[in-house]
Amino acid sequence: MGEPQIPFTRAQARAAGLTNHQVDAQLAAGTWLAVRRGILYPVPESGTDLVAPHLDIPVAVRAALLASPNRDLVVSHATAAQLLGLPRPLAGWPQPHFTATSGPTRRRGGVQIRVAALPTVEVVEYQGIYLTSPDRTVADCLRTLPGRDGLAILDAALHRHLVTTASVASALQAQAGWPGVAIARQVLALADQRRESPLESWSAWAFAHTGVPTPEWQVEIYEPDTGIFIARGDCWWPGGVIGEADGRSKYALAAAERGGGGKAVFEVLQAERRGGKTQGGVEKPPVI
Repeated sequence: MGEPQIPFTRAQARAAGLTNHQVDAQLAAGTWLAVRRGILYPVPESGTDLVAPHLDIPVAVRAALLASPNRDLVVSHATAAQLLGLPRPLAGWPQPHFTATSGPTRRRGGVQIRVAALPTVEVVEYQGIYLTSPDRTVADCLRTLPGRDGLAILDAALHRHLVTTASVASALQAQAGWPGVAIARQVLALADQRRESPLESWSAWAFAHTGVPTPEWQVEIYEPDTGIFIARGDCWWPGGVIGEADGRSKYALAAAERGGGGKAVFEVLQAERRGGKTQGGVEKPPVI
Protein backbone atom coordinates (compact mmCIF):
# COMPACT_ATOMS: atom_id res chain seq x y z
CA MET A 1 0.00 0.00 0.00
CA GLY A 2 2.95 2.29 -0.62
CA GLU A 3 3.78 4.83 2.08
CA PRO A 4 0.76 4.96 4.43
CA GLN A 5 0.44 7.60 7.07
CA ILE A 6 1.92 6.25 10.30
CA PRO A 7 -0.28 5.43 12.09
CA PHE A 8 -3.13 5.00 9.58
CA THR A 9 -6.77 4.03 9.58
CA ARG A 10 -8.38 0.84 8.33
CA ALA A 11 -10.25 3.03 5.85
CA GLN A 12 -6.95 4.34 4.49
CA ALA A 13 -5.70 0.77 4.07
CA ARG A 14 -8.82 -0.12 2.09
CA ALA A 15 -8.48 3.04 0.00
CA ALA A 16 -4.94 1.92 -0.85
CA GLY A 17 -6.34 -1.32 -2.31
CA LEU A 18 -6.33 -3.79 0.58
CA THR A 19 -9.38 -5.81 1.49
CA ASN A 20 -10.64 -6.24 5.04
CA HIS A 21 -9.40 -9.84 4.87
CA GLN A 22 -5.89 -8.67 3.95
CA VAL A 23 -5.93 -6.12 6.78
CA ASP A 24 -7.04 -8.80 9.24
CA ALA A 25 -4.28 -11.09 7.94
CA GLN A 26 -1.66 -8.41 8.68
CA LEU A 27 -3.04 -8.04 12.21
CA ALA A 28 -3.16 -11.81 12.75
CA ALA A 29 0.43 -12.15 11.53
CA GLY A 30 1.56 -9.49 13.98
CA THR A 31 3.04 -7.27 11.28
CA TRP A 32 0.51 -4.55 12.13
CA LEU A 33 -0.81 -3.43 15.50
CA ALA A 34 -4.24 -2.03 16.29
CA VAL A 35 -3.19 0.86 18.52
CA ARG A 36 -6.80 2.06 18.74
CA ARG A 37 -10.03 0.79 17.29
CA GLY A 38 -9.69 1.26 13.54
CA ILE A 39 -6.18 2.77 13.88
CA LEU A 40 -3.32 0.58 12.64
CA TYR A 41 0.43 0.78 12.91
CA PRO A 42 3.19 -1.35 11.31
CA VAL A 43 5.19 -3.18 13.94
CA PRO A 44 8.73 -1.72 14.12
CA GLU A 45 11.67 -4.05 13.56
CA SER A 46 12.42 -4.01 17.28
CA GLY A 47 8.82 -4.82 18.05
CA THR A 48 8.80 -2.33 20.91
CA ASP A 49 9.37 1.17 19.54
CA LEU A 50 6.04 2.98 19.43
CA VAL A 51 7.38 6.23 18.07
CA ALA A 52 6.74 6.68 14.38
CA PRO A 53 9.98 6.56 12.35
CA HIS A 54 11.66 9.95 11.93
CA LEU A 55 9.10 11.52 14.25
CA ASP A 56 9.20 12.49 17.91
CA ILE A 57 5.45 12.06 18.33
CA PRO A 58 4.23 8.93 20.15
CA VAL A 59 1.95 6.74 18.09
CA ALA A 60 -0.77 7.04 20.76
CA VAL A 61 -0.94 10.78 20.11
CA ARG A 62 -1.17 10.46 16.33
CA ALA A 63 -3.68 7.63 16.70
CA ALA A 64 -5.91 9.77 18.91
CA LEU A 65 -5.80 12.60 16.36
CA LEU A 66 -6.70 10.20 13.57
CA ALA A 67 -9.59 8.86 15.65
CA SER A 68 -11.08 12.37 15.96
CA PRO A 69 -10.95 13.71 12.39
CA ASN A 70 -13.87 16.09 12.92
CA ARG A 71 -12.41 17.91 15.92
CA ASP A 72 -9.64 20.48 16.01
CA LEU A 73 -7.57 18.95 18.79
CA VAL A 74 -4.44 20.60 20.16
CA VAL A 75 -1.94 18.48 22.10
CA SER A 76 -1.75 19.98 25.58
CA HIS A 77 -0.87 19.61 29.24
CA ALA A 78 1.70 16.90 30.06
CA THR A 79 1.56 15.48 26.53
CA ALA A 80 2.68 18.82 25.11
CA ALA A 81 5.42 18.92 27.76
CA GLN A 82 6.55 15.48 26.60
CA LEU A 83 6.81 16.64 22.99
CA LEU A 84 8.75 19.72 24.13
CA GLY A 85 11.30 17.42 25.80
CA LEU A 86 10.48 18.52 29.34
CA PRO A 87 10.97 16.22 32.36
CA ARG A 88 8.78 13.17 32.79
CA PRO A 89 6.63 13.14 35.95
CA LEU A 90 7.69 10.71 38.65
CA ALA A 91 4.63 8.53 38.00
CA GLY A 92 5.27 8.53 34.24
CA TRP A 93 3.52 10.29 31.40
CA PRO A 94 -0.28 10.32 31.79
CA GLN A 95 -2.65 9.34 28.99
CA PRO A 96 -2.56 11.64 25.94
CA HIS A 97 -4.11 15.02 26.67
CA PHE A 98 -5.71 17.36 24.15
CA THR A 99 -7.54 20.67 24.32
CA ALA A 100 -10.42 21.72 22.08
CA THR A 101 -12.35 24.98 22.08
CA SER A 102 -15.71 23.29 21.52
CA GLY A 103 -17.45 19.95 21.70
CA PRO A 104 -17.69 17.50 24.59
CA THR A 105 -15.00 16.73 27.10
CA ARG A 106 -13.80 13.15 27.03
CA ARG A 107 -11.86 10.82 29.30
CA ARG A 108 -11.98 7.32 27.95
CA GLY A 109 -10.17 5.08 25.52
CA GLY A 110 -6.83 6.16 26.94
CA VAL A 111 -7.35 9.78 25.88
CA GLN A 112 -8.41 12.93 27.71
CA ILE A 113 -9.91 15.85 25.80
CA ARG A 114 -10.48 19.07 27.71
CA VAL A 115 -12.56 21.98 26.44
CA ALA A 116 -11.19 25.43 27.21
CA ALA A 117 -10.38 28.79 25.68
CA LEU A 118 -7.31 28.54 23.49
CA PRO A 119 -6.14 31.79 21.86
CA THR A 120 -4.25 31.43 18.59
CA VAL A 121 -1.11 32.86 20.22
CA GLU A 122 -1.06 29.87 22.59
CA VAL A 123 -0.90 27.30 19.76
CA VAL A 124 2.22 26.28 17.83
CA GLU A 125 2.79 23.81 15.00
CA TYR A 126 5.07 20.84 15.56
CA GLN A 127 5.82 18.12 13.01
CA GLY A 128 2.47 18.54 11.31
CA ILE A 129 0.32 18.68 14.43
CA TYR A 130 -0.64 21.47 16.83
CA LEU A 131 0.29 21.78 20.47
CA THR A 132 0.03 24.42 23.12
CA SER A 133 2.81 26.99 23.36
CA PRO A 134 5.50 26.53 26.02
CA ASP A 135 3.91 29.17 28.28
CA ARG A 136 0.46 27.61 28.06
CA THR A 137 1.89 24.11 28.39
CA VAL A 138 3.79 24.93 31.57
CA ALA A 139 0.81 26.77 33.05
CA ASP A 140 -1.45 23.79 32.36
CA CYS A 141 1.08 21.41 33.90
CA LEU A 142 1.38 23.57 37.03
CA ARG A 143 -2.40 23.41 37.44
CA THR A 144 -2.88 19.70 36.81
CA LEU A 145 0.25 17.80 37.83
CA PRO A 146 1.56 17.17 41.35
CA GLY A 147 3.55 20.19 42.54
CA ARG A 148 6.90 18.38 42.45
CA ASP A 149 6.41 17.47 38.77
CA GLY A 150 5.08 20.89 37.81
CA LEU A 151 8.16 22.47 39.39
CA ALA A 152 10.50 20.13 37.47
CA ILE A 153 8.80 21.02 34.18
CA LEU A 154 8.83 24.72 35.02
CA ASP A 155 12.50 24.77 36.06
CA ALA A 156 13.53 22.89 32.91
CA ALA A 157 11.54 25.25 30.67
CA LEU A 158 13.16 28.23 32.40
CA HIS A 159 16.63 26.66 32.15
CA ARG A 160 16.16 26.13 28.39
CA HIS A 161 14.76 29.67 27.96
CA LEU A 162 11.46 28.34 26.61
CA VAL A 163 9.57 30.52 29.09
CA THR A 164 10.11 33.17 31.74
CA THR A 165 8.48 33.42 35.13
CA ALA A 166 6.68 36.53 33.88
CA SER A 167 5.33 34.77 30.77
CA VAL A 168 4.07 31.81 32.80
CA ALA A 169 2.52 34.19 35.34
CA SER A 170 0.75 35.93 32.46
CA ALA A 171 -0.57 32.60 31.16
CA LEU A 172 -1.89 31.77 34.63
CA GLN A 173 -3.47 35.22 34.89
CA ALA A 174 -5.43 34.44 31.73
CA GLN A 175 -6.62 31.25 33.44
CA ALA A 176 -7.89 33.05 36.56
CA GLY A 177 -10.68 31.05 38.12
CA TRP A 178 -9.68 27.77 36.45
CA PRO A 179 -9.09 24.69 38.65
CA GLY A 180 -5.60 24.51 40.12
CA VAL A 181 -4.54 28.10 39.45
CA ALA A 182 -3.97 28.94 43.13
CA ILE A 183 -1.69 25.92 43.57
CA ALA A 184 0.06 26.70 40.28
CA ARG A 185 0.99 30.15 41.57
CA GLN A 186 2.48 28.61 44.70
CA VAL A 187 4.64 26.33 42.56
CA LEU A 188 5.65 29.26 40.35
CA ALA A 189 6.96 31.06 43.44
CA LEU A 190 9.50 28.22 43.93
CA ALA A 191 10.91 28.39 40.38
CA ASP A 192 14.65 28.70 39.79
CA GLN A 193 16.17 28.41 36.33
CA ARG A 194 19.57 27.51 37.80
CA ARG A 195 18.38 24.01 38.66
CA GLU A 196 19.67 21.60 36.05
CA SER A 197 17.75 18.37 36.57
CA PRO A 198 14.37 17.06 37.70
CA LEU A 199 16.09 15.59 40.77
CA GLU A 200 17.16 19.07 41.83
CA SER A 201 13.63 20.40 41.32
CA TRP A 202 12.10 17.50 43.26
CA SER A 203 14.63 18.19 46.01
CA ALA A 204 13.66 21.88 46.07
CA TRP A 205 10.02 20.86 46.38
CA ALA A 206 10.88 18.59 49.31
CA PHE A 207 12.92 21.34 50.98
CA ALA A 208 10.01 23.78 50.71
CA HIS A 209 7.58 21.30 52.26
CA THR A 210 9.76 19.96 55.06
CA GLY A 211 11.04 23.24 56.45
CA VAL A 212 14.56 22.98 55.03
CA PRO A 213 15.97 26.47 54.35
CA THR A 214 16.17 27.41 50.69
CA PRO A 215 19.73 26.93 49.39
CA GLU A 216 21.59 28.68 46.61
CA TRP A 217 21.73 26.58 43.45
CA GLN A 218 24.73 25.79 41.25
CA VAL A 219 27.35 27.44 43.42
CA GLU A 220 31.07 27.31 42.68
CA ILE A 221 33.50 27.11 45.56
CA TYR A 222 36.88 28.86 45.36
CA GLU A 223 39.82 28.94 47.75
CA PRO A 224 39.44 32.37 49.41
CA ASP A 225 43.13 33.40 49.33
CA THR A 226 44.19 32.13 45.90
CA GLY A 227 40.88 32.08 44.04
CA ILE A 228 41.60 28.53 42.90
CA PHE A 229 38.47 26.62 41.91
CA ILE A 230 37.65 23.82 44.38
CA ALA A 231 34.26 22.40 43.45
CA ARG A 232 30.83 23.11 42.11
CA GLY A 233 27.84 22.14 44.21
CA ASP A 234 24.26 21.63 43.13
CA CYS A 235 23.12 23.54 46.19
CA TRP A 236 24.78 25.41 49.04
CA TRP A 237 23.64 26.64 52.45
CA PRO A 238 25.41 29.33 54.50
CA GLY A 239 27.73 27.66 56.94
CA GLY A 240 29.45 25.56 54.31
CA VAL A 241 26.90 22.81 53.68
CA ILE A 242 26.91 21.50 50.10
CA GLY A 243 24.17 19.39 48.57
CA GLU A 244 24.48 17.15 45.53
CA ALA A 245 21.48 15.89 43.57
CA ASP A 246 22.94 13.06 41.53
CA GLY A 247 21.37 10.15 39.73
CA ARG A 248 20.72 8.87 36.24
CA SER A 249 17.92 11.36 35.58
CA LYS A 250 20.32 14.28 35.99
CA TYR A 251 22.68 13.03 33.31
CA ALA A 252 20.00 11.61 31.03
CA LEU A 253 18.25 14.98 30.79
CA ALA A 254 21.46 16.87 30.16
CA ALA A 255 22.46 14.31 27.52
CA ALA A 256 19.07 14.58 25.84
CA GLU A 257 19.57 18.32 25.52
CA ARG A 258 22.80 17.54 23.63
CA GLY A 259 21.09 15.16 21.25
CA GLY A 260 21.20 11.94 23.28
CA GLY A 261 23.43 8.91 22.88
CA GLY A 262 26.59 7.71 24.56
CA LYS A 263 28.69 10.56 23.21
CA ALA A 264 26.31 13.11 24.73
CA VAL A 265 26.45 11.39 28.13
CA PHE A 266 30.27 11.40 27.96
CA GLU A 267 30.27 15.14 27.13
CA VAL A 268 27.98 15.88 30.08
CA LEU A 269 30.20 13.95 32.48
CA GLN A 270 33.33 15.63 31.15
CA ALA A 271 31.74 19.07 31.51
CA GLU A 272 30.87 18.35 35.13
CA ARG A 273 34.39 17.09 35.90
CA ARG A 274 35.92 20.24 34.43
CA GLY A 275 33.68 22.53 36.47
CA GLY A 276 34.40 26.23 36.70
CA LYS A 277 31.67 27.21 34.23
CA THR A 278 27.98 27.85 34.49
CA GLN A 279 25.40 27.62 31.75
CA GLY A 280 26.59 29.52 28.70
CA GLY A 281 30.21 29.39 29.88
CA VAL A 282 29.94 32.43 32.19
CA GLU A 283 32.07 32.19 35.29
CA LYS A 284 30.57 32.91 38.69
CA PRO A 285 32.37 35.05 41.25
CA PRO A 286 34.26 33.17 43.94
CA VAL A 287 32.05 31.87 46.74
CA ILE A 288 33.19 30.20 49.94
